[in-house]
Order: sequence, then C-alpha cells, then structure tokens
Amino acid sequence: IVWPGHVLGRPIAGTHETVSGLTRDHIKIYHEDYYTPHNLTVTAAGDIDQATLVREATKYFSAKKTGKEKRHDIFCGSQSKPMLKFHAKKTEQTHLALSLHAPGKDHPDEYAVDLLNVILGGNMSSRLFNEVREERGLAYDIGSYVRRHQETGAFVVAAGVDHKKAKDALAVILAELERITRETVKPDELGRAKEFYLGQFELGLENSMSQMLWNGENLMTLGALRDPEEIVQKIRKVTAEDLIRVAGNLFKTSSLNLAMVGPSLS
Repeated sequence: IVWPGHVLGRPIAGTHETVSGLTRDHIKIYHEDYYTPHNLTVTAAGDIDQATLVREATKYFSAKKTGKEKRHDIFCGSQSKPMLKFHAKKTEQTHLALSLHAPGKDHPDEYAVDLLNVILGGNMSSRLFNEVREERGLAYDIGSYVRRHQETGAFVVAAGVDHKKAKDALAVILAELERITRETVKPDELGRAKEFYLGQFELGLENSMSQMLWNGENLMTLGALRDPEEIVQKIRKVTAEDLIRVAGNLFKTSSLNLAMVGPSLS
C-alpha cells in the first residue's frame, strides 16, 4: 500500500502464480539478456590493488556480449489519504506496521531521517520502546527502521502487540510521531542519537565484506563512492531544527499507511 501498482510494492519472492509459471527457458533468456558486463558492477575490499582488480575483471568479463540495459521503473506517485490493509489470521499477537513515505538515497534530509529513526524507535533507549513497551506494557516488541531506495523511501514503525491492546498501542505510536513534529529534541537526546548512529556506522564498516558491499551499493545506485568521513560530518551537522522540520514533512495524517495481521480489528 506504500507503493501501489509499482515494482517496489510487489513481494520480492514473487507470487504463487509467477513462480509456478517460470520455465527453464524464461530463466535462461533472462540470464543471457541481463547477466552481462553492461549491467555488472565489480567491487573489492581488502589486500588487493585497483590495477589487479581491473586486470582480472577484464579477463573474465570483457569477452561477454553486451546484453539489454535493465530499465528502472522510477516511483512518481503521491498519496492524498491514509491507507489501511488488514489480513485476518489466527496469530498469538497482532502484528502492525505503520509506514510513511521518506526521502530516497542521497537526499539532503536523509541523515535527519536516520536520526529521527534512532530517537523514535531505533534502539532500546528510544521513545517508542520506552513509552509503548516499558511504561505502558502495550507491546511485546516495537521499533522503527528506514528503507531507502534510489528515488523514494519509507519510515516504518513495527510492533507486535496483544490483540486487545492494538488500538491503544497505535494511539501512543501516533502521539509520539505527532509530538516530535512540534517539540524540539533536547541537546542531550540528539547527542546520544548521533553517537549511537556513528557507532553503528563505524562498526558496520569494520570488515572487508561490509566495505565491499557498501561501496558496491553506492556505485550501483549513486554512480559514486561515498567518503565515510563526509557522512560523519553530515551527521554531526544535523540540528534540532532540522529534525522538527523533517518530522513535520514526514509525519502527516494523509501519508499514513497501516498494515495489520491478526484475528480481528475489534
């Protein structure tokens, strides 16, 4: 419901119909058309120099034919009213995910969104964790995360709650999102969020595999490498005023998308 009618809104694993309809020829033709150097990005991290990497990549891939260019279906939609999708299922708890449209990769506000995520639900010291789970006992588990694509993204709050407490939990979640659009985040809370983010960021780039994947994703989606130190500086420059401005743009009633799985909506 966040990206209706768009490829981003489809299940990654496919559907029963699309998977069961695949044949060997479908896979063979797709492989021949798209698994080619024209669509290939080669990255490496570790004890290797660029000249060696280029030489080896050229040796193995330059003789391959040029295939079809992969077309990107850019999301250009908009949302004018809140959306709800409920799936009735016998579960031990009700699962809910509240999603709002967020900026895509390389957007000027992407780091403000990341810090809003840390403050609201990114760890066990976050507002939602403390207010919904610890203080009120309305959720077994709750947190938030950001999904960021090339041209669009999503800010998501997800929770598992007792069936009878789903409405109360949702009300508190919405109240917290509304509060951060009008109350300035205090310096100490913003400072802790920045340190947490930077700590996770640095840990995430500690090994060669993480470095390689991070560089490869940036090359494929942005066409350039990102300097980790530049990201550190951008995080440190985010202000409380930035947060309240970005929160006001993100957390609007018309932009709400709620998905729920449980035995009933009552």
